[in-house]
Amino acid sequence: MNKLVREAMRSSATFNISNNSGAAKKLAFLPGVYSSIKNTTDGTSKETTVSFSDPSNLVNAGYNCDQVADDYNAGDTGAYVVVTGANRVKFRDFTNTVQRVGIRVNKIVIQNKATGAAANDIFDQEIEFAQTAIGSKGAMAFLNLQEFVSVNAYDRSKIEIDLSGREIDLMPDIYMAMNIPNGASFSIQFCFEA
Repeated sequence: MNKLVREAMRSSATFNISNNSGAAKKLAFLPGVYSSIKNTTDGTSKETTVSFSDPSNLVNAGYNCDQVADDYNAGDTGAYVVVTGANRVKFRDFTNTVQRVGIRVNKIVIQNKATGAAANDIFDQEIEFAQTAIGSKGAMAFLNLQEFVSVNAYDRSKIEIDLSGREIDLMPDIYMAMNIPNGASFSIQFCFEA
């Protein structure tokens, strides 16, 4: 069954990310085994609002994070970083797929869309990975984006991280996060094994 689901998936998913909160924020793309769901009730109308970007459980487990990525929280006051899917792809569909069957990523493409002072800040960051477990914090691994910036490239607003031979398996227990500088605007594309 897993093979059929993987074959039916697109070969890549692209997401647009921007931070205009006034400060750098740590965004968890994947929360691992920790829930990011929070229900809040408005005291006057007794209406319940569900947020899928709550970092509380990650922070309590020792992972430094300001928000968990989700593209369905347009009115969420706790969402510092805006995440939107390109085309018909939704970020929650991506995370749901990781949570159910996992995805093997063989390339990551980051296209910087910021201008001015924040133009190249995104390439000074690292993507953090850890294997989460209940009751303990897993060892962190880092993918430094600066290592993939080519000084000889004509287009310095784009990097391609080719992971051929050292693919990243995004499984339900994987935590993946990145510091998003204030003013950053970029797209990130995850390319999967066919």
